Amino acid sequence: MQTIGKSRGPRAQAETLLRGHLKLLTLLRASMKGAFRPEMNMGQFRILACLAGAEKGASNNQVADLMGVSRSAVSRKVDGMVKAGMISREKGGQDRRQVRLALSPAGRRRLERLKDMMEKELARRIAALEPAARRRLEEGLEPFLKLFS
Repeated sequence: MQTIGKSRGPRAQAETLLRGHLKLLTLLRASMKGAFRPEMNMGQFRILACLAGAEKGASNNQVADLMGVSRSAVSRKVDGMVKAGMISREKGGQDRRQVRLALSPAGRRRLERLKDMMEKELARRIAALEPAARRRLEEGLEPFLKLFS
């Protein structure tokens, strides 16, 4: 395993972060498949997470932009999620053509269950690290998170 040290430049560190990100996504997808297949996939999870962060709901376009996918791809997923009771559609106040998407109580519970399951799996893996490695991980998380705030 490669380590990030002072001798490695930003480009090499970025490569390591991306590789770690892909491994994390693979782990989370595998966890979801075991616990929630066929009722939930990563795309649906991402939609729920986007809507959880939108206090007043969001439009299909806003969700698509956040996810980096087409509006039609989001619309197809949203249709199924509305039928499953995870998301509600509400007409816009002044502009009746605009539709706002929001988490339903069932969608919020599903999202919380998924997040809890993922956090437990990550915590299990982190707990297996040596104490010094856990300290280094914690020290590295703060600047990492600052990059994206």
